[in-house]
Amino acid sequence: GNQTYNQLVNVVIEGNDASAALQKDPNVSNHDELSDKATRGSVIHHFLERTAHQLTQYGLTVLHEYVKEGDMVVFFRNNHFNTLTKHEGHLYLLVTDFGYADVSSVVWEKLDVIDGDTEYVTGEFKVPPPVEHHVSNVASGEQLMANNLQANSDYQLALQLSRESETMSPANNRAAGPKMSDLERAQQASLWEQQQQYQQQQ
Repeated sequence: GNQTYNQLVNVVIEGNDASAALQKDPNVSNHDELSDKATRGSVIHHFLERTAHQLTQYGLTVLHEYVKEGDMVVFFRNNHFNTLTKHEGHLYLLVTDFGYADVSSVVWEKLDVIDGDTEYVTGEFKVPPPVEHHVSNVASGEQLMANNLQANSDYQLALQLSRESETMSPANNRAAGPKMSDLERAQQASLWEQQQQYQQQQ
């Protein structure tokens, strides 16, 4: 249908809730309605998993039809805003990856496949010459130390915020309290990821 990504995620959540209600009481009065919601949520969940990069072949085809030659548009994919343009019938994304910050010959990334296998081009949309590895592209000891300090301070702040939210939460005993919301699970996953990064740096 014509639903946004967030609307589809809500359908998945409703489907999960309906499935849980059916498991809890299979003889519930609105069994058919809950069953339909559970099925729809499951189908959409599997679709979103298969298209986790947030672009389908159909979507790429629509982009080719919608974006006119020379247009510059904002494109949202993988939770990032990108600049998208069309040049000689091909779609290109402006390269903003930090790994290419010192590679002045790479400006655009061709968007012609959905799996990320891509080609990089110059500002004139030509394939750049091979880039040799320069010492200037390698982070200095000071840069590595600054990155480590920033990661450590980010981790400490996340840990502090997590502890504060646990003490302020009326249900700080998770075993006795209500089930965690999706937002709480997302926050915990983010904290866990930061902890993993911090531990890897130690």
